Amino acid sequence: MRPTALQIATDLLKGSKANLKKVDGGYMTICPAHNDRTPSLSVREAEDGRIIATCFGCGAERAKLYSAMEQKIGYALNPIEKSDRKSPEKKAIAVKQTKRNIRVITPVPASAPDFASQARSKTHGNPTSIWTYHDTQGQVVGHVCRYQNDTEKLIWPWVCAEKDGRPQWVVHQLPSPRPLYNAHEITKSKPGTPILFVEGEKVAEAGRKLFPSWIPTTTIGGCSAPHLSDFSILKGRTIIISPDNDQPGMQYAADVAQLCAKAGANEILMLRFPDTYKIGAQGLCQEPYIHQEGDDLHDHLERGWTTEDLRTVQQRGIVLQWKVDPHWPAA
Repeated sequence: MRPTALQIATDLLKGSKANLKKVDGGYMTICPAHNDRTPSLSVREAEDGRIIATCFGCGAERAKLYSAMEQKIGYALNPIEKSDRKSPEKKAIAVKQTKRNIRVITPVPASAPDFASQARSKTHGNPTSIWTYHDTQGQVVGHVCRYQNDTEKLIWPWVCAEKDGRPQWVVHQLPSPRPLYNAHEITKSKPGTPILFVEGEKVAEAGRKLFPSWIPTTTIGGCSAPHLSDFSILKGRTIIISPDNDQPGMQYAADVAQLCAKAGANEILMLRFPDTYKIGAQGLCQEPYIHQEGDDLHDHLERGWTTEDLRTVQQRGIVLQWKVDPHWPAA
């Protein structure tokens, strides 16, 4: 019997203080192939029940990653069954050979095929959301897409790559250092424009609606591997971090704060979303606003918060940001 993604992700956490995080299509857990401090390993189940694992922290090759995982948990990830058409070992070799033949092209050349024509998933259909990444000059370097069917959600990074001698779109991570989301907006903005740092592109666009005078950004892969992104464009800038309301979200905020400080950010602030006012049937009212586990700016936007509500709360004396120690948390 094949083990489930949840079972494997849970077993990989044994001996660690980190928490399991459920994400679209699977779970984020500790990667045994490197000294993983925060969950950077994605574990999910394919339609046929096989386990698909990808580390966004070390980028270990599939064969090496699976070997480290099996050594940690003490059992096979994809035990061979009579119904299997191809063994996991052969599939791992095929994946490795495919990746070896891919050369990512950035920025995307004019000769690249139309992205929309190749972004469709066989199992999930067309993407429900597409977020485009640009370099500092405003040239497209890749896309992140969200897919959803009745039972599963997926987030896939797409890049243009030379494959079989011609450019085409493939599901693959951008090489590091990866650009921040909206990098072109940041570099072209006035130095005093605040930068809103969140976890995930969907949350970034919600932040744009709530704080229209700020520039929202995030790292590709969310909390998985922020250190692989280029933070140098944040030198001298004011950074306002809005963490997800859970332990991984706070850890991501801490990692981002340190990377911003290392890049020479002028000031690093933490966004404190109001908890003494909420949106009621008649609009803004002074009642406790309970933040749910995992809440982010998109959740607040969905519950009816607007820019004007936040301005009103601030006018009533509620401080929405506070300064944080750039070395937080202490080593």
